[in-house]
Amino acid sequence: MPLLLVSADAAAQGPSEPRITCDRGPFGTKTYGGYPWELYGCSDNRSVAVVTAPGNPGIPFYFLFAEKNGQYQLSGEGTGRPEFTRRAYDDLRRLSQQDIQALAKPILRHRVMTNFYAESERINSDAIVDRIVPMLRPKDIVAVFSNGGFDNIHEKLLTRLKE
Repeated sequence: MPLLLVSADAAAQGPSEPRITCDRGPFGTKTYGGYPWELYGCSDNRSVAVVTAPGNPGIPFYFLFAEKNGQYQLSGEGTGRPEFTRRAYDDLRRLSQQDIQALAKPILRHRVMTNFYAESERINSDAIVDRIVPMLRPKDIVAVFSNGGFDNIHEKLLTRLKE
């Protein structure tokens, strides 16, 4: 299996944002533009890379869905054949924010580190948010303590509370 390391251009991310790598995966293959693309999670724990899969005539190329302020933005880079990468770009840019979030959800789940008991009960950050939000009333205070991102639970909770 080939090793993939996508390093997004720091200039494209903005001057204050660190360089990210997208080497977590692949977490499956999807078809865009009629050819296979592999899906990878990125080191910022928010972005998703869509990378030419073996056999894709657009190799080498990747697209990046970078999440900023709750919205995903699409960019791409590589030297693959444009007649193939353009078709994939057209398919990807037609995805709605909800489609991209649905695509990203299982890919970014790699960030959750649960113990055996949580795994056996299928408890993850989505389940925690799903359980807690219906219990909350106006003026309730929720404190989330974690020593890591825990699958972006803080943002998920805030998003659900805004709905």
